[in-house]
Amino acid sequence: MAADPARGMLCWMTFTAAESAPLRHGVRTRATPVAHRRRPGDDLVPRPELVRRLVAARDVPVVLVVAPAGYGKTILLSQWACADSRRFARVRVRAADNDPLELVRSIADALLRAGSIDDDELAKLSGGRPKQPERAAAALAAALVGAGRAAVLALDGLEVIRAREAMALLSELIERLEPGTQLVIASRTEPSLRLGGVRAQRKLVELRASDLAMGVSQAAALVSAHGLALDRAGLELLVRRTEGWPAGLYLATLAAREELHPGRALAGFGGDDRFVADYIGDELLAPLGQQEVAFLARTSVLGSLSGPLCDYVLERADSARMLKRMSRMNLMLVPLDRSDDEYRYHRLFAQTLRAELRHSEPGTEAGLHRRASVWYGEHGDIERSI
Repeated sequence: MAADPARGMLCWMTFTAAESAPLRHGVRTRATPVAHRRRPGDDLVPRPELVRRLVAARDVPVVLVVAPAGYGKTILLSQWACADSRRFARVRVRAADNDPLELVRSIADALLRAGSIDDDELAKLSGGRPKQPERAAAALAAALVGAGRAAVLALDGLEVIRAREAMALLSELIERLEPGTQLVIASRTEPSLRLGGVRAQRKLVELRASDLAMGVSQAAALVSAHGLALDRAGLELLVRRTEGWPAGLYLATLAAREELHPGRALAGFGGDDRFVADYIGDELLAPLGQQEVAFLARTSVLGSLSGPLCDYVLERADSARMLKRMSRMNLMLVPLDRSDDEYRYHRLFAQTLRAELRHSEPGTEAGLHRRASVWYGEHGDIERSI
């Protein structure tokens, strides 16, 4: 695929405009282009490698894109839709879609916008009271099969769905997908869907934060798009500091533009920058409770995290369960093994959390370090203890 930023922006605006046209109960409204609020990554650095990978997977029934906020999931979907010959029926999932009937209606609306069904079929799908998940899933699967050119259904923002009935409906839909149709799920958190079988049968393509992270070439394109210059060594340092997090790279360029020496500012960029702190606060920490934020902040002083270590440092007994739950929430908590025993925080996230700790609980950090030192010493890890 040719990397054409202008075409990408046009496709993105068309994609957004189509999404903005509400359709309810068979009533069609005309889609009109809307100006969308700029978000980290809206400069649309092309991701041709990822797009090629997705286009090539057109025969795989389910595509799962799971990563925390700021990894460009929505933008990747728009670039994929522009590069693929098929039509995409896209649903921007809402909290109201926890109601299975509303979810069916949202999907039916997207199919209508994509030209996959007509008004009569929309009325059949979205009318009446909620059906059994099996019947509703069968009806949606049949609509996708009849779609022909619009064989891709993309559900963007599935993290807002928590109702068991809605998830049961989607799990049934996955099991009933016919050859030639594809369901795409983009979510900040791990969806509670029955995916074990499709994964084992190689009917699932997964993209995670590590796949969506940007490398040096993408970072160079993003920095250049803002009229800034950074040599290779500086770019490599910036990518290491941000771990390729697209939102972090974008915020770094915004911060650097305010400085007298942008290159020096980029090279020294960190999680205590106010742009990063504001973004992480709004997108990752705001939905959490006070105790959860306190747990994150207090454990941010640790290089790696395990249940026993956190229990000792924080004087509690449920850290392993808390870490596992938060890792499923994709709070930039990176597993270091496949058994949910040890984790680490993303570098920028940890720096933001430590800044929050110093602000909200001044004087606490030293005590946490002392307890961690004792624990490491008692477990024979002298280097970490020191």
